Amino acid sequence: GTAPTEIYTLSLHDALPISLLFALTFGFRFTVFLYRRKLRDVSGDISTISAFGKRGIPTAGGLLVMMSVTFSILIWGDLTNRFTLVLMAGFLYMGLVGFLDDFQKVRFKSSLSGLSQFGKTLLLLLFIVPFAIFLVSGMNPVPEPLRTVIFIPFLKNPVLDLSMGLYIAFVIFADRKSTR
Repeated sequence: GTAPTEIYTLSLHDALPISLLFALTFGFRFTVFLYRRKLRDVSGDISTISAFGKRGIPTAGGLLVMMSVTFSILIWGDLTNRFTLVLMAGFLYMGLVGFLDDFQKVRFKSSLSGLSQFGKTLLLLLFIVPFAIFLVSGMNPVPEPLRTVIFIPFLKNPVLDLSMGLYIAFVIFADRKSTR
């Protein structure tokens, strides 16, 4: 039989070009669509040199990334796999929070009018906390002894084995820091 890592590698090699092709095929039209709908970046309220470079450029480009990746996952992903479904839900949820933030900025024509830091944190925690609990629960198909260990890519063995509570705290902190 085929090893699971070979299946995932094959799917990944197929999914990446499809996602890129989707973005290249629809990216220009999507950008023009956003521009015509006046969904443009309004950064520059705070005088920073780099912020003026984005002013007037269509915003919500993350939507194109979300559509490209989702399209590729729907074609190549194993939609019966819990990890695929949970990670896709998280990807779309985090993207939705980013979209809401961008939408508020465009709606009120100010980069200061996006979601507040507290609002973003609260919305993100609404997904992150249940996700962390899922990772250590019986719903996770990973064998129980491996549910709370930390692996570092390219190292064969885990580097740290945390308790359930510490692992949940680690996931919440790591996920929250990665979405800033």
